[in-house]
Parts: sequence; structure tokens; C-alpha cells
Amino acid sequence: MKKWMVLVLILMLSAGCAGLPAFRTPTSPELADAAEHFKNGEYSEAILECNELARTDPFLPGLAELRRHAVDNLLAQRAVAAAAREVSSDRAAAVDVEEHKHIPETYGLRRVIEVAESEILTELSPMEKVLRLPVSLHFTNLPLSELVMGIGMDAKVNMVMDPAIATTDTPLTIHVDDVPLSEVLDYVSRNLPVSFYAGENIIWVTSQTTAPPSVPMETRMYRLQK
Repeated sequence: MKKWMVLVLILMLSAGCAGLPAFRTPTSPELADAAEHFKNGEYSEAILECNELARTDPFLPGLAELRRHAVDNLLAQRAVAAAAREVSSDRAAAVDVEEHKHIPETYGLRRVIEVAESEILTELSPMEKVLRLPVSLHFTNLPLSELVMGIGMDAKVNMVMDPAIATTDTPLTIHVDDVPLSEVLDYVSRNLPVSFYAGENIIWVTSQTTAPPSVPMETRMYRLQK
């Protein structure tokens, strides 16, 4: 937008703010704080005060009118500020052009650089690959010990269960096809009081009230795009 057009817009908006319908703020004690904010040009605070009052007495005389005028003045105030920012941006661009005597072709452009995931992340660990593999399980009313054994055999992964929970007799039924192993374990932990912790080559099954086992930490490197 040309500078002179923006200046005209600011003048028009400013005149609009000044030309808003005359409004005499209410004098009732309940609206005193909101009216004071309005008089000081603090329209956002005035609106907040009105909203709080509306919670207890939405039909308070003068409340709706005060809030409406506060909203109108706030919108006009923001429009003037937005137009002023545009003028400031144009002035900054003009100064930059004067200093460098030319505008680069890339001035003001935004570029989105897409980087393939393989260029950022390292290869998944063997256990991460196992947890993402789809499995198909069909178990009906199996106790926890048999359920864990069945999942381990089908997913071909080592699973070690805490002896303290091996006697859990609450049966569980699972019928899934081509579902990632991690989602199956999440389903089991949501329906039984157990937690699963994945190590490097083993998945531990413990009580949800038991502290996680001391699994060796793995360090992974990520290359950041400059």
C-alpha cells in the first residue's frame, strides 16, 4: 500500500475513533471500575470488568451499552495501530533501500526448506523397530502371565515379568490385526495394573506402582540443518 494511502487511512481511522457516538459512562457504583477504565482509554480492561459483572448480573443497567462502546473503541484503536505499523515498516524498507541502493530479489521472501527425515534422524534401534512392527493377536480371557507369553511369542521379543504380578488373575481379551506392538502394550497397561519398559533387547513387565527398572540409557545423535 502506498504511503500516502496509509496516512489517509490512519487519519480516517483516527477521525473515526474521535467521531464515535458520544457516550456518557454510567455512574452506578457497580460499574465504577469498568467506567474508569473506559475513560482512561483502557478498553480491554473495561471489557474484562464488564464480562465479570455479567457473570453475576447480566441485566445490570448500563452494562451492555458500556461493553459495546468499549468493544467499538478497542477495534478502532487496534485499526489505527495496525495502519501505523504498516507505515513504520514502509519507512524501514525505504531506509534499507537508501543504505544499500538496491533491493535484493529475495527481500521480504520466506522460504520453506524441506528436509527428509532420513537426513535428520539416526537409524531406529532394534527395539524401536520391534515396537513399530504390526502384530496380529487373538486372545480370549487370558490371565496376565499367559497373555505376556503369547505376545512375546507372536512378536518374537523377550519379555520378562515381575514375579510379584505373575499371579494377577484378571483375564483380558485381545483381538487385533496388523496393529503396532507399542499400541497393543499400551492397551494392556490401560486395562491391567501393569507397565511395560523397553530395554535394548528385553521388555520388562512390572506393576504400575513399581519404579521403572534401571534400563541403560541410549545416546542418539541428531544432525541439525544449518
